[in-house]
Amino acid sequence: MKIIKEKPKFDGKMNAYWGRVYFISDSRDRKARILWFASLAFLRDTLKKDKPAPADIDHFINRIVETYKKEKNKVFFPVVRYEVYVAGPEDKSLAHESLRKKDKT
Repeated sequence: MKIIKEKPKFDGKMNAYWGRVYFISDSRDRKARILWFASLAFLRDTLKKDKPAPADIDHFINRIVETYKKEKNKVFFPVVRYEVYVAGPEDKSLAHESLRKKDKT
């Protein structure tokens, strides 16, 4: 299985990091993408740091990847998944909507 991780992006309007991870089967006939979103508030709470370093973000993404790698072929169903990590429940729907819009670009 091939895994491609996009470089994380910072959305200043949402005050969050986000990105995509692509999973491609060895035969290349199945593909899936995970869009992830992590608010700065969530990362501060989780990492106990005021501003996460690039290495912290990479480690965070790798944890997401490892979770999906364990699923093996199940990762391809559904084809698109959203992983949202926010500090409060009220932010979750905004984050999902933001990812849906980003997925169309």
